[in-house]
Amino acid sequence: MRTHPDSIHQRVDPTFRVYTAAKTAHAPKWRALRDAGYRIVASWVDEAGEGQCADYAELAGRCVREVTGKNLGLLYSEPGEVLKGTLIELGVTLGSGVPVAYIGSGAGFFRVFRRHPLWREYRTIEDALSSELYQVRVYGTTHSPN
Repeated sequence: MRTHPDSIHQRVDPTFRVYTAAKTAHAPKWRALRDAGYRIVASWVDEAGEGQCADYAELAGRCVREVTGKNLGLLYSEPGEVLKGTLIELGVTLGSGVPVAYIGSGAGFFRVFRRHPLWREYRTIEDALSSELYQVRVYGTTHSPN
């Protein structure tokens, strides 16, 4: 996975927060991006392994709180994956007025909501993080995605 160069780290808006929604198997992708300087604020990525979550009720509430008020939601899926909790996170994201960047190949099952004005589709994570949804805040332009 390509990450942005160190020179960009100084230009990243520290208030720009990204919530990631995906199968738990993809948690390492989000931790790597966070380690590279992206403001990934989905805490579930740190307890995605078997037996790492002690309280699913607390986790569910925390995920809903973390989605709201973010600048961007990244929804990720790979072919053949069956999304479950991710779909609830998607609904909370759109319901909160947060733009969604969808990365994946299963957009066919989003027949209606993929036409939502806050929905964008990208081929790769890198494409989404290079998009107008992310770049408008990273580079300090006056336009804001929310």
